[in-house]
Amino acid sequence: MKILPLYFVTFIGRNTIWIYLWHMPLVLLANFFISNWMTKFVVVYCTAIGIFLLQYKIVNHINNSRLNKYFLG
Repeated sequence: MKILPLYFVTFIGRNTIWIYLWHMPLVLLANFFISNWMTKFVVVYCTAIGIFLLQYKIVNHINNSRLNKYFLG
């Protein structure tokens, strides 16, 4: 049985490059709309993780469905 927090930490650790890449444009947007650095930090990283999880689900759906033949030939 997998321990949920350990699984989550491992999952995030394996995909930090995507979270990093998603956070960069979010930081630029947050600089315009949020002045408090702590709020900015929480919003940017939670949103980056959320966008990455959406990306991960979409990619897995494509890989596990018939759409795979259209993307991979």
